[in-house]
Amino acid sequence: METKFKIFVPFYNAADWLPRNIRSLKRQEYENYQCILVDDMSTDNSAQVVEQEISGDDRFVLVKNTEKKYALRNLCDTVEAFSPEDSDVVVILHGDDWLARPDALTIINDHYDKNDCWVTYGSYVEYPQNIRGKFSIKVPDQIIQNNMIRSVQWMTSHLQTFKYGLWKHIDQQKSFRETGKSDDEHHLPFAWDLAWMFPLIELAGKRSHYIPDILYVYNRANPLNVDKVERQLQLQTETLIRNMTPYEPLKEI
Repeated sequence: METKFKIFVPFYNAADWLPRNIRSLKRQEYENYQCILVDDMSTDNSAQVVEQEISGDDRFVLVKNTEKKYALRNLCDTVEAFSPEDSDVVVILHGDDWLARPDALTIINDHYDKNDCWVTYGSYVEYPQNIRGKFSIKVPDQIIQNNMIRSVQWMTSHLQTFKYGLWKHIDQQKSFRETGKSDDEHHLPFAWDLAWMFPLIELAGKRSHYIPDILYVYNRANPLNVDKVERQLQLQTETLIRNMTPYEPLKEI
């Protein structure tokens, strides 16, 4: 079975890195994908760089935000903009990062095709040090079985993918917005990967899969890397997310 991938690429002031990002997608041996790149109010020439890189390739679409949304709200809006089917797989690739190898999508497709799989996470290498990421770890089966993913160290890292049919079961009001806030302006602005991966892993249970192959390059050279800015707010948001009530595993999607 051939998976249809929907690739989400959010970016902000990433002009120096976007050519490498987009070219890593164009080099993919597996070509059944659509990519939406979302410019979150960049103040540099990122949008122009993207337009030049994707010209003539109708698999790519550029969206320019007219207000600052941050990654979590961008993901929510973009997933729906894809008009996906339940079996489609969403791939998250940040604009200042890139895929590590030309068979990355092929490997993911094989994993969904040959396994009872609803969500994947994996292994990455850090740029420019070229070292394996410290969060490239398989979640122990006991943690999954006991639904304790929020109480252990972060493990479900890049490359993150999930079936849209699973995503639909997340209560976005409960999981993605600040306490007591219901409008779109109050999506959690930090620790967004925890915000979406914890519910997805909990809902998938044993159907969450770790891919040991290094498929992703995580860029620590970018001065706007989330680990370098607003670190205290990120930690506060992480605590909030970890204290949320976990989801129970689904039997089917």
